[in-house]
Amino acid sequence: MKNILTAACLGVLALGLAHASIIPTFVSMTNLGGGVFAYNYDVFVESPGERLQMTTTAGVGGVPSAGFDNHFTFFDFLGYVPGSASCSGSAVCGDFAVNVSNVGPSAYQQLPTDSSSLPNVTWTYNSSSTTPPGSYLGRYTLDSTAGGLGTIQFVAQSTKDTGLQDGTVTGNIVNTVGPGSLVPEPATLFLLGLGLISFSLSHKRLVSK
Repeated sequence: MKNILTAACLGVLALGLAHASIIPTFVSMTNLGGGVFAYNYDVFVESPGERLQMTTTAGVGGVPSAGFDNHFTFFDFLGYVPGSASCSGSAVCGDFAVNVSNVGPSAYQQLPTDSSSLPNVTWTYNSSSTTPPGSYLGRYTLDSTAGGLGTIQFVAQSTKDTGLQDGTVTGNIVNTVGPGSLVPEPATLFLLGLGLISFSLSHKRLVSK
C-alpha cells in the first residue's frame, strides 16, 4: 500500500476552526489497489467547551422536545464504497452507529452543501456515558473509488460543556480533504492513450501535406 498524501500537506484545508464542536484532521489517503483509496481522519471533541452525550435535551427554547442527537457527518463523499466506514484507535469507537444517506443529516444552525446524488456518511453517538471535552474519538476511515483529492464538508452536532449554556446543543461545519474526482479505469486510460496517439499521427500527416 502506498501512502499518497499526509495532513502535513493539506491540513490547511481544515478551515473554520475558530469554533468547532467536533474537529476532523485529515491524516492520509492510501491506495489500496484495484481502484480503491482509503481516506483517514483523526476526530476530536473540542477542548474546552464541548462534550458528547446520547441526547442533548436542553435545546434553545426546549425545541425539539425530544432533544438533539450528537453526531458528525462527512458530506458528499464521492465514490464511497458501501460498508467501508470504520473506526479504530479509541475506546469510544463502539459508541457510534454508522449511517449512510444521500440527504442530511445537518447540524444545529448549519447549512452544508448537500447533493442528493452523493452519499453522506454519519457517525451518531449512542452511549449512555458522556465523552468529555478534548476526547480523541478515533481514526475514521472511509474507502472511495475516487483518488483525486478535493475539499468536502464535515458537519457536527454536540453538547456545550461550560457556563450558562451548559447542556445546550451546538453545531459546526468545517472543510477538510476528501475525494474530489473519480480515477479512470485502466482500460479507459488505455483507450484515451490510443486516441491521443491517433490524433497526433493524423495531425502530423496534415502538417506534412
